Amino acid sequence: MSEPVDSVAAGAELAPGEAQGLRVALSPYLFRGMLVGMAAVAVALHRVTGSRKLAWRFAKARARTLAQLLGLRVRLHGLEHLAGGGPFVFTPNHQSHLDILVLLGYLPGETRFAAKQELWRHR
Repeated sequence: MSEPVDSVAAGAELAPGEAQGLRVALSPYLFRGMLVGMAAVAVALHRVTGSRKLAWRFAKARARTLAQLLGLRVRLHGLEHLAGGGPFVFTPNHQSHLDILVLLGYLPGETRFAAKQELWRHR
């Protein structure tokens, strides 16, 4: 079960520093908008069609699309170790909120997330 590998850079016509600055400025807003919009559509798909698989395929595809739009470069290594099925537990060392896009969009199967309680406290 192999997911596609993307190596797409958004903002190819911008200077490297300008593209990076634009991505950093827009990513929190795009991420939040994507999360709310994607969740609403995925829930609607599941309720209308009754297909959980279709809802997951939609969510994973949208996560990959947003990762591409934000210019993330994703390389997957070691997928052969996941060939035996799951479940699996991944414990990423998050560098940013964009890691969630990569985990959702590129890991095989139906991804679940857990977060420590402190992340839900608003400052």
